[in-house]
Amino acid sequence: MTNRRGFIKKLGWLTSVGLLPSFSKAALANDWLHKAGHIADPDSPQYWDFVREAFHLESGLVYLNNGTMGPSPAVVEHAVVQKIQSVNSNLHYGGGHEARDSIAQMINAKGSEISLTHNTTEGINVVVWGLPLQKGDEVIITTHEHVGNAMPWINRSQWDGITIKTFKPALTAAEVLNQIESLISRKTKVISVPHISCTIGQRFPVQEICALAREKGIFTVIDGAHGAGALHLDMQQMQPDFYISCGHKWMLGPKGTGFVYVPEKHFEILKPVFAGAYTDKGYDISVSPPTFNGYAETAHRYDYGTQNAALHIGLDEAVKFNKLIGTEKVEERILALNNHLYEALAQMPEIELLSSSEAASRSMMLGFKHKGIAYNELSSKLMQQDQKFRVRQVPEAGLNSIRVSTHIYNSFEQLDAFIETLKIIG
Repeated sequence: MTNRRGFIKKLGWLTSVGLLPSFSKAALANDWLHKAGHIADPDSPQYWDFVREAFHLESGLVYLNNGTMGPSPAVVEHAVVQKIQSVNSNLHYGGGHEARDSIAQMINAKGSEISLTHNTTEGINVVVWGLPLQKGDEVIITTHEHVGNAMPWINRSQWDGITIKTFKPALTAAEVLNQIESLISRKTKVISVPHISCTIGQRFPVQEICALAREKGIFTVIDGAHGAGALHLDMQQMQPDFYISCGHKWMLGPKGTGFVYVPEKHFEILKPVFAGAYTDKGYDISVSPPTFNGYAETAHRYDYGTQNAALHIGLDEAVKFNKLIGTEKVEERILALNNHLYEALAQMPEIELLSSSEAASRSMMLGFKHKGIAYNELSSKLMQQDQKFRVRQVPEAGLNSIRVSTHIYNSFEQLDAFIETLKIIG
């Protein structure tokens, strides 16, 4: 309850300085908590209405594309702006390293195992080029990869002659595991799959995939762009070799932020391809040849040079925002929203669902096609309504479909309105 009150108090302060213009000041009064204390309970629908007020989303817009870009709550905006103003006034440009520890706590890792990046793609490139691979080594990926996990591997294959093996993922966890196992050979060095696919929101059995890979001495590289901030993560339980994510999607952080989880045991395996300030323990170029004292003893060896401290401070604030609500509660809420939508779409004969019917393989995103309307036309029509619905078009893997994402600022009422609009359009 103390954390909930702190959350509410913080939002109230932001209203007082004009950063939450849509927030009801009456709702923030002390007597409001006494009259409706249950609102501090995340199981209450009113609580989520309250949480929605932390965002100033455009009126009349139902945003169902968090899988592409998530809006940041006002507390994150304020933290970023405050630091930018501070840097521009006193030129103290450092800071933001607290984000390493915050992210580590969120995913059950060590702060020393977190490298801060600008997005998931950058983090994947850190791993792709840092792994000791050679010509003929095999990497297994899916046909449903985001370009950020496809192009880095393709790029390395062009330069170093590694072999990429792909599979179209089946719709159940057991079948996916069987598909991966059938592709493994003595040349397989890496399995790189999404935690949740960007196409139809399929949740992969990553813990089981990581266990299978460990048994065979294969590296696992998990594209967690749709994991961090959406799911309650535990790296000690999952045990991936590398987990990469971004701040601008489900974490609701600043755009231009991300991280790579590199377990300490891999520091001497994963080569820092790029280097600069902070990647080293010291060097001396006043002598010939120059001396080098080694790389930094943390994952900071993989990020370097002057960083935008404002973005990292904002990312730290985003993690705190999620923590106040509770990562398990966030996961429970957004999965419940998406399940509600899935069940409604399943009752519509004009809709073809592409996402798995297996609950364990579903997530907070789902994919579907309308049997009578092309995907791009349907997307356009949804944005032409009085209440605009923004979704994502999915041309990847030849799906030509629609993807819908649900996050904590969405409501069941919005999803019901979305269903009714689909019926009207179709």
